[in-house]
Amino acid sequence: MAKANVFQLLVNELAQGDVGDATSADDENAYRKLASPEALGPGAHDALAELAYLAVGSDGSIAEEEETLLRSWFSLLDGNDANYGKRFDTYADRKAADGRAGRLSAVATALTTPAARRLGYALVFALTSSDLARSPKEVRFEADVAIALGLDEVQIGELELLVMSKLSVA
Repeated sequence: MAKANVFQLLVNELAQGDVGDATSADDENAYRKLASPEALGPGAHDALAELAYLAVGSDGSIAEEEETLLRSWFSLLDGNDANYGKRFDTYADRKAADGRAGRLSAVATALTTPAARRLGYALVFALTSSDLARSPKEVRFEADVAIALGLDEVQIGELELLVMSKLSVA
């Protein structure tokens, strides 16, 4: 299984906890339920995509593995990766105008549901861990994201374990 599938695995796992009736045999349905506006809240897709963009650039460079996963995340959200360049440019412009901290605050505000916030942190951790070389800047960004999303240490630990288990099989 390609690492790019790690997001589908994460979403399915998180969806099972959030929607209750999803099983591993019902992965597509689980994804649809978690990805629905009712589960994530309005504007969450764009906020999660921007959070992914911020994560891959959090150490000042984008590794090949990170870009591959970023493309796969955008594709999962959009149904294809046709909007990759447009999304990337939009988020770069926003970051240039508001700074990383300003954009992180805006993204955190847009992630209004517990499901969206958990998925946001799991997404960040998956991206910063994808090249197996988490820099001090990436670790700091993870901490900033956890604070912005209001996650406690137990939630963070559970999400990090989940991500590592999915990265090891992807």
